[in-house]
Amino acid sequence: MYQAKSGKIANGFQQQDGHNGFRYSRQPAIRYVVGLEPCRLAHSWTVKSSESRPLDYMELSLFTCLCCCWPIGFLALLQSIKVFNAWGDGDYDGARRASEAARVCNMMSIVFGFLMALVVAVVVIIETGYGKRINI
Repeated sequence: MYQAKSGKIANGFQQQDGHNGFRYSRQPAIRYVVGLEPCRLAHSWTVKSSESRPLDYMELSLFTCLCCCWPIGFLALLQSIKVFNAWGDGDYDGARRASEAARVCNMMSIVFGFLMALVVAVVVIIETGYGKRINI
């Protein structure tokens, strides 16, 4: 069982002696577990800038990587990840540059994906002879 440094524990709060018996303090009881030490979080998620984080375009990057031109979509995905990492490290200008690069890569991937689909459709129409039947 857990041991408190002083006083008794009830409902997770340390009780201290008062004039009418026990009363609850405002701080949670300190509990000690043998073999475990408190750990410190590796990252602080508080934003220290008054600006908001730029868009990372993660969802669009996943879509373009899977459904459009995947090599350019993969570059967009890497830039989207870079936005989050740069912002967390405090590199606000780097985050904005990576956001812009992710947006440009996503747009290029969508355009190239559309052009490739158009070329494939034209080649299929020409090769199957469908165009001759409708006089194209």
